[in-house]
Amino acid sequence: MTAARGWIGTMSSIDLIAIAIDWLDAYRAGDLFIVDCYADDASLQCDCGDKKELRGAHAIAAYWHQRFVETCAGDLIDLQWNGSDVVLHFRASDEILQAVLTFNPDGSLQRSRRALFNNQAAIGTENP
Repeated sequence: MTAARGWIGTMSSIDLIAIAIDWLDAYRAGDLFIVDCYADDASLQCDCGDKKELRGAHAIAAYWHQRFVETCAGDLIDLQWNGSDVVLHFRASDEILQAVLTFNPDGSLQRSRRALFNNQAAIGTENP
């Protein structure tokens, strides 16, 4: 059980923002703890380069293992609460990425979506 899944009941926006920061910290560190942030039936959508959508812990773990080989996240630029989502903007290599993290009531990630920040149509959010 992860810290994210250890909570009982509905998470507050502050709790979810803290989990989003843990997600980004794991991405920065190249730490597979990032996979523990996801629910067992979660999905991951990546619109950076080859577009893909993955479902389940094994597929998400394989994705992150490869992602860490290619590049890790850098500095956080912006973080916003958007209803049930936390939206992060951060550097990765020489690009700015946007990640939208959608949470279950228990604080586990139900879905993550990553895209280049200038690719708003792919990620389905407005420019914050």
